[in-house]
Amino acid sequence: MPNDDRNLLDVLKFELEFLEQGGYGRLPRESWRTGFVFEDSPTCMNFNSKDHKPCSECLLMQFVPQEARKEQTPCIHIPLSPNGATLEALYRTGTQQEIEETLGAWLRTTIHGLEAEKMKQVTRLAPPERPLALDARIVLHSLAVTPDQLPKPAIRPYPLKYVAAWTMKDGNEVTIRPIRPEDEPLMVKFHGTLSDRTVYLRYFYSLSLSRRVEHERLLRICFTDYDREMALIVERTVTDTGERKILAVGRLNKLHTSNQAEVAVLVSDQYQKLGLGYELLRRVIEIAKDEKLSQVSAEMLPDNVAMQVITKRLGFKVRTSEDQTSVRALLDL
Repeated sequence: MPNDDRNLLDVLKFELEFLEQGGYGRLPRESWRTGFVFEDSPTCMNFNSKDHKPCSECLLMQFVPQEARKEQTPCIHIPLSPNGATLEALYRTGTQQEIEETLGAWLRTTIHGLEAEKMKQVTRLAPPERPLALDARIVLHSLAVTPDQLPKPAIRPYPLKYVAAWTMKDGNEVTIRPIRPEDEPLMVKFHGTLSDRTVYLRYFYSLSLSRRVEHERLLRICFTDYDREMALIVERTVTDTGERKILAVGRLNKLHTSNQAEVAVLVSDQYQKLGLGYELLRRVIEIAKDEKLSQVSAEMLPDNVAMQVITKRLGFKVRTSEDQTSVRALLDL
């Protein structure tokens, strides 16, 4: 029986985001091999963990056929397509692209099914003739209760404290703030300003514009769970036209299995070398400190010299893999 207290929907959404952000395109802990799906993902219970837990405790076991649950790696036997394709088979016959496309399709279908079932459960409880509040209550606390003693909301409010004005090296003023759901149209335009090289340096492989601006993908990026991740955007309003533009994005993704997070920065080609990358990463690190994280890390290609310079300036320990194919930066907080 699974003994995993994580929320299944959250785990699958995180896995899909990890996939779409190029997580398996980065070299894993053993850089001489390709990444293993699920096993090399932060969603794995044993990712970066010293205490190895049995796979039988994992949430994904419910998708594993009964006859495969005693295998050494049960998750590679999950049927990922209508014709029953599994990772075990795809490792032998498929390309990395085919593996990721099959996994992505399965994740989207499964997430959609779980969300639809959740909605059905709610609508079954609601009478058709009028709306129904399933649960509502107001709790009053004494004035003597301090803010840190108040119960934590189920959904963290928009973090206004991270909204601030900043001036770029060219003298133009911008606003750096957490991303909001209504930023999706601006994100579409932002991705249209990125060159192929910038995309490759960020995602470790070529990711087409049509794929980057898919509604489902941007929906997950813009509708952020601020408890789990933080995305800061740099926004500029053009004085003459009033048009709003996103110039850069910085991300902090907490790892499910440890008190650590991954960080990344993406800057529009037109606005590179204006200090945005350094400032975004600096602020993301401050957020990580506020969240009481113990370490943040960044993975980059050797060609990404600008990011290596920025991480070194901010105190990261930077080292190149033995085969010279990737660079990892670590910062203890």
